[in-house]
Amino acid sequence: MSEVNIEALLKSKDVTKAISKLSFEEALETLEQLVGDVESGTMPLSDSIDSYELASNLVTHLRGMLSQAEAKLKILQENSSGELIEKDS
Repeated sequence: MSEVNIEALLKSKDVTKAISKLSFEEALETLEQLVGDVESGTMPLSDSIDSYELASNLVTHLRGMLSQAEAKLKILQENSSGELIEKDS
């Protein structure tokens, strides 16, 4: 997995498009890095705000990917009659 350049994401003209190119693992790793950077308390306020906005976009992307995965799993859980078999994880 390649390391995501957070600075490039922050400076991107279309952050949503840039984030959409990230795999789930890349987006999650980037989010974790951003959270760690903000929690360290060493960042200027303006950078913390920019990082928060980027993190919010990453969370939206991750939730979308998880929803898509969940939908695929539900399709895979249909029985031969086409009935959905609900399972508790």
